[in-house]
Amino acid sequence: MPHHTLFTTDFDGTAKLRRILIAYSVHVNPIIGYCQAMNFIAAMLLVVFDGNEIHSLMGLICIIDHYFPPQYYDQQLTGARADQFLLRDLVTNRLRCDPKVILSEQIMDEITNSVTLNWFLSLFHNAVPWQHRAYLHYKSKLYICGVQ
Repeated sequence: MPHHTLFTTDFDGTAKLRRILIAYSVHVNPIIGYCQAMNFIAAMLLVVFDGNEIHSLMGLICIIDHYFPPQYYDQQLTGARADQFLLRDLVTNRLRCDPKVILSEQIMDEITNSVTLNWFLSLFHNAVPWQHRAYLHYKSKLYICGVQ
């Protein structure tokens, strides 16, 4: 996203992003504060809402405080780790059905722990390039309409 026109030197997208993240972490929810992946969500919201800080902040509040469970972004990342364990179990069970695939639990733990945490915390922001219109459209629907 650093190459999006909103975040180039001619525009003030980076300053807007900083203000949104500070407003959320200091004024809206100081208990959670700031988590590294929130910047991806806030940046995508700025793009979706054409740089509107208020709409982007409201979207961030809705996503972090209402879409995710309360412990998702706590200091231990309890909710995100629960999602990691669930994904690991689902993949492990699926791979056990395939006799050609043999992975130890240690390897599965390393794969899911190193790859998936950022996916879950940032709503899969880095899993698919944001430039794909279908992806941006999906993200817009998710942010605006929520899960249905």
